[in-house]
Amino acid sequence: MFSKSTKLLLGLGLVAVLAGCVQVYEDTKKDEAAAGSTTPATGEPIVIGALLPLSGPGEVYGKPIQWVINYAVKNANDAGGVGGKPLKVEFDDGGCKQEPSTKAVTNLVTVKGVKVIIGGICSSETLAAAPIAEQNKVVVLSPASSDPELTKAGDFIFRNYPSDAQQGKMFADYANKKGWKKVGAFVEIKSYTEGIAEVFEKNYSALGGETVTEKFETEATDMRTQITKVQGAKVDAYLILTQAPAQADVLLKQLQEAGVKGPFLLNDVPMGDSGLVTKYKDYLEGAIGTSVAYDTANPDLAKLKEAYKTTEGKDLPFLYVMAPAYDAVYIVKEAMEKVGEDPVKIKDYLYTVSGRKGLAGTLSFDTNGDAQTAQYIPVILKNGVLEDYKE
Repeated sequence: MFSKSTKLLLGLGLVAVLAGCVQVYEDTKKDEAAAGSTTPATGEPIVIGALLPLSGPGEVYGKPIQWVINYAVKNANDAGGVGGKPLKVEFDDGGCKQEPSTKAVTNLVTVKGVKVIIGGICSSETLAAAPIAEQNKVVVLSPASSDPELTKAGDFIFRNYPSDAQQGKMFADYANKKGWKKVGAFVEIKSYTEGIAEVFEKNYSALGGETVTEKFETEATDMRTQITKVQGAKVDAYLILTQAPAQADVLLKQLQEAGVKGPFLLNDVPMGDSGLVTKYKDYLEGAIGTSVAYDTANPDLAKLKEAYKTTEGKDLPFLYVMAPAYDAVYIVKEAMEKVGEDPVKIKDYLYTVSGRKGLAGTLSFDTNGDAQTAQYIPVILKNGVLEDYKE
């Protein structure tokens, strides 16, 4: 049917076509690898750890954050994981306390063999984890711990959440602008809240202000003695610093019963709890608080909220913490895609992160592993709704 020369030409043409197809296939695979595979990850998983408060007062944060981490990991694995290998998370309970956190981190590092830990959430958890992580060259990335002490906690310690040095200074500056000479502070005895109080007192004193501080334990059910002492000092305003929303509830109820009328300053926890804000909206009208900025326009944040509402039947709480928790999973994933699973290389890579866009906004790490670009913003309670505060 065809001559020898024609057959030869056809054969050469077929070879060229096949070669072109192979090249297109190889180029496509390269593009997929660069952009992130759409094939679900399979095979031996890469195990990372998560240190969260899964019991006690901090459980109100820990359980939703656990859900968010699992959701982010599923999304990441459905899109190919890390080079085709799935991520797997081993969770352990720090209980928002030093001793159980030390045990939990030791278990994650020595028994589970993890090289990266997301957490802790409470500053006391992360501070407990830091020396163990440093000794074993394990990367710790906290999406919520804000104690200023973490700035110098170690070379392997990072957080994509702002330091309370910002929050304490913001309160001091505001109190000074209002002309208040004396502020009464109610401080829950936790690394996180005591860190804010320390920064506030230092900055407020430098501005000529005086702080009358009363502290209480997390389990306390009666703060009336502390309230009486602060009332007796004739302060101009009241600063409320709590880590557990339940403690803020008890304190606010007893302040109201004692006839304390404010003005009030509240840290990000009570101001970020929709239940508390709703319950005390009339009592706290005009209160100034802080919140951590996150990207409300990010479509992945909307998907996260929708997924939680669908599966849990309620709104996702504390978005200012949930957004960086989601981001933390992808920060770890991106680091491993760039440099592999060696924790020293991951640590070195994290110091180079700059201008990263995520649910929590733009992230850059400074030379201390702190989130240089994350920031607290002032908010005010008006008619039961939190709004950005402007002078």
